[in-house]
Amino acid sequence: MDTREFQDVESIARGGISFVYQVSPGVVVKIPQDDDFARQQFCNELQIYKTFSQQAACAFIVQCFYSTNEGIFLEHMKNEIDRKTDVVTSVNRLEPLHLRLAWMNSVTQAIAFLETLNLAHGDLRPDNILLDGNLRIKVTDFDYTAPFGTPFLVCQEPSGRTLRENEPGYDVEEAYGAGLLGPRTEQFALGSIYYFINYGMEVYGDKILTSDPRNRYIKMSELLQDMQFPVIDCDPIGDLISKCWHNQFPTIASLAMATEKLLEEQVTEETNSDADTSKNAASTKELCQELEKRGLFGFLRSKSPPV
Repeated sequence: MDTREFQDVESIARGGISFVYQVSPGVVVKIPQDDDFARQQFCNELQIYKTFSQQAACAFIVQCFYSTNEGIFLEHMKNEIDRKTDVVTSVNRLEPLHLRLAWMNSVTQAIAFLETLNLAHGDLRPDNILLDGNLRIKVTDFDYTAPFGTPFLVCQEPSGRTLRENEPGYDVEEAYGAGLLGPRTEQFALGSIYYFINYGMEVYGDKILTSDPRNRYIKMSELLQDMQFPVIDCDPIGDLISKCWHNQFPTIASLAMATEKLLEEQVTEETNSDADTSKNAASTKELCQELEKRGLFGFLRSKSPPV
């Protein structure tokens, strides 16, 4: 194998179970790390993308151009929404309201699309939402995506909430006491994402919850379990966030109708329409297949794992 063929391949990310490399302008490939769990979760995501391929493309989900058992070729979304992990002392600027509403609607439409397939994302948080150079939001990372009614395995505060023992759906034997995936878990995560978009920080991002920062998420888990949420504005967005946190939407489709209505009320003139995501898909798939034939995966396996 002539490694000079892949001299432009660049490592751009290392996740919990995978490596991501840019292989061409606008195209990345995601390959699993070398352990059984990573391979299992990769196979799950691979199956999810195969399910997506049997539907009309959703403009709010990161596009898959081509996939094999070795890797998934995806569109390259260059900029990820920053996740704030430290205490935020001030927020100097928020994006314009119409853009924030567009982001809220985009991520909700993506999750509503999953709902039509009886699927929950299962790990919906800012890290798994990407923002491109045109300020368009798309949802990615379907490692933990599973049918409604599946145990909620990745309950990470503040995008997830463990249930109290007296709440419907609580089962001490289920992972983390977070119950089962469904509209309840997905809309709670969406409420926290709406908060992130509109307040410039994660839930309780401006509060010192404990004297020891290492216990911050333990305290946050307790507050959320007790339904003690931050004070939010009494406006349509604040009302939407509160309803999501209190599980007041029977379906994600009904929530998507609410976000779309808010956006339509705010935007009074036609904005630039989304580009046709399928326009160049065929030629890009051919590029991905050619990279596979030339030995891309053997080359990537021979490289040292990215830091």
